Amino acid sequence: MIRIYNALRRNLRLWLILPVLFAGMAGPAGAQTKGHKVVGTVMGPDSLPLQGATVIIKEVNRGAVSDSKGRYVLSNVPPTASLVFSFLGMVSQEVPVGQKTEINVVLTATDARLDEVVVGGYSDHLPVYVELEASEPE
Repeated sequence: MIRIYNALRRNLRLWLILPVLFAGMAGPAGAQTKGHKVVGTVMGPDSLPLQGATVIIKEVNRGAVSDSKGRYVLSNVPPTASLVFSFLGMVSQEVPVGQKTEINVVLTATDARLDEVVVGGYSDHLPVYVELEASEPE
């Protein structure tokens, strides 16, 4: 069971990272602007690192995903660009790059509430009917 869970977890990470990697390849060759390297850490509201947070260079449509320690690395970031940090259940944050080489961000939780919850279930057991009979003691 643990092996299956670990295999699914590894494949999920791959499917989350692939769109970000392919987004960087979109467009004609040589269209990327020369820039500098930007590194940093993405943290949650409890000051714990967020693994799997998305960091996108807005103007270039290229990005990265934070690792298990919340760290990310982006190369060729134009000084005029902005970085957009996002994570499920958190408020997205946009930060202008300028000449910064390290940008650390703390994302806050959203106040959004669910309007409705749908619960589904199933069973592989057949229903069992029990008949009860009551009688008075003699």
